[in-house]
Parts: sequence; structure tokens; C-alpha cells
Amino acid sequence: MLIQADTSSTIETTAEDCSYVMVSAAINSLLRNFDSETAIEAYSDFKERRQRADEILFDLVGQHPQLFYIRRIGTGQEPGEEIWSLTVATDRDNEQFPVELEARGKTLGFKAAVPSDGSILRLLSCRLLPKAAGQSDGYTARYCLRLLPHYQHRIGIPSAIQTRMATMPICGEHVPTQDQLKAWEAFLKIEEKIAQARQFCVSFVAHNYGAATRQITFEIDVTSATLDGSSETLLDIDDFWKRVIPFRFKVSTNRPQRKLQEQRGRGEINCSSYLEKWY
Repeated sequence: MLIQADTSSTIETTAEDCSYVMVSAAINSLLRNFDSETAIEAYSDFKERRQRADEILFDLVGQHPQLFYIRRIGTGQEPGEEIWSLTVATDRDNEQFPVELEARGKTLGFKAAVPSDGSILRLLSCRLLPKAAGQSDGYTARYCLRLLPHYQHRIGIPSAIQTRMATMPICGEHVPTQDQLKAWEAFLKIEEKIAQARQFCVSFVAHNYGAATRQITFEIDVTSATLDGSSETLLDIDDFWKRVIPFRFKVSTNRPQRKLQEQRGRGEINCSSYLEKWY
């Protein structure tokens, strides 16, 4: 099923406030990314680290509303709990895109636990991401949000967001990273080269299909062999037979498997038919 990305503009124009809490891992990750590793050790207790993390988030996504793409990742540990990801959008004009993120050439992404009653956004992780991660896809819902500390603003998650997210498909952890996309593109290029090295098109002039035999033989015109059926891509005879020798094919889900055998002397291809059905 093809899921189209949401292209409506009504949701972008209205800013919503959400209140959050951060677990220690998210706080430390935020401080590490925007201060330093030594800065974490400089704060004597959790309250100081939390206060500094809240200051960073306020500058990034609390002082001014930011456009977020939200995805449903899956179920959480508690009954009715869900895991969402929130990523600051980068594929739309945004005059208030955080200066700190722009300078780093990054966007900001969160993974959050959301209870069934929507009473709070519990941030489990906070990471700097490539800007490409801030693009819309078929799993995203977009909202203009301000994230505010829950101990100061006990407002939870707007019910309209919860209602809409309940209708969104669950994407799991399947959104590819840039490195994965690059690896996939390289793989496709290799597969394309392999396919091009094997493909051929050849005309047959006679066959014995329908005769009382379990072997079907096609008499072919090897001089008609081409790469893709075009007269501009003719194959010489040796190249054609090199492509035929390793070739295997199956015709349909209800027909037998066929194994090509070379009979170069007579310019024939013999298809030994096996009665084994494949699916």
C-alpha cells in the first residue's frame, strides 16, 4: 500500500504547546552535543543538568514554535503507551529555524514515550541528525510546536495531536539513515550492472510446444540476438551464448520450472520441463 505524505498546510499555521520531561540519557546527550563531555561532569547534581538542558531546549524549540515531523514508532513498555519520534523539519521555508542547528548543518530529533492519556511527552533521547532526516514522508504528521518543561507548564500533549497520531501508520524503525540510503544506491547500481551483463533478447523461428513430449525445444535465430530488443544493441554470437549458459528462468506460478541447455551446434535452446510446481 502506498501512503502519500500529508501536503495540507492548515496544521502548520497554528502553534501548539507541549510539556515534556527528559530522562537522564536524553539530558546527557543534549549537554554532550551542545556543551561538551566535561560540561556534564561540571554539574554537581541532576537538577543542575536538567536546568541546563531545559535552557538549551528553550533556545532551540521553546522560545519560538518549530515545525516538527512526528512519526509513530511503535508501542512502549507501559500499557497503552506509544513511542513517537519528533524531528525539526528542514524541507520547508522556516525563518525561525534554530541558528545553532543551522550553523552545525543539522536538525534535532527526539524519541519520546507518550502515555495513553497524553498527559506528558517523556523524551527518551535527543540527537543531532543530518538535515535530510527533517524531510516529510508517508509516515509523518506535521505540527508547529513549542516544547516546554512539564514541571513549569503542566499542559501535556494537545488532544488534537493525539487523535490524529492515532490514525497514522506505524513506521517502526524503518526510516533509513543517509548512510543506509547511500549503501542501497550502491547496491542497486551493482545489481543493474549484473542484470545488464546477463540480459538478452532473441527471436525463435520454430518450436515443438504442444507435441507429445516433456521437452520443449525452441529453434532460434542467433543472429537476431540483441541486448534489449533494439536493432542498435546487437550481440555477437559468442557474447550471446555466454549470456545463455548460466541463464535460468521460471514462467509463472502454475507452470513448471525450466532449465536452459545450450545446443549451439543446431542453434537450439532445449527447455527440460520439470513437473515440480513452484510458488
